[in-house]
Amino acid sequence: MFEQAERESRESDYRISSFFTAWAAHSGNQVKLAPPLLQGDLGTALSIYTMNLYDLLEMYAWEEVKAYHFQFHRKRVTTRTSIYHASEWQLLDIELLASKFFVHPAPGGP
Repeated sequence: MFEQAERESRESDYRISSFFTAWAAHSGNQVKLAPPLLQGDLGTALSIYTMNLYDLLEMYAWEEVKAYHFQFHRKRVTTRTSIYHASEWQLLDIELLASKFFVHPAPGGP
């Protein structure tokens, strides 16, 4: 029983770490492909966004954070104008947060 719980914990951690590894590569490429004048601010904004995801993980379940990320990301990359603008990435989407998190906080969260 203990081995099963330990394995499930490691598998969950692995999925999270795999996501953040892929996200680091993706966001690095996004900065590289951005117009040169936007690269600095975009890099900073994507770092802030990543920290926001880590903050959400302290309060909510991984599945909910992951769902938030993919909807947030999809919303930003659907237009060529918002994908490279820092202001689109560094602020949390309050409406999306409300739909994802205020209903089901993780155990031990708010």
